[in-house]
Amino acid sequence: DDSKVSVQKATYEILKSERMDDMECVKVD
Repeated sequence: DDSKVSVQKATYEILKSERMDDMECVKVD
């Protein structure tokens, strides 16, 4: 269970960072 939670957290962090990048790209455009 702990491993699943850590994986979910890691995935969430990755998605969050990717979304931030997307937003930054949009701002640049």
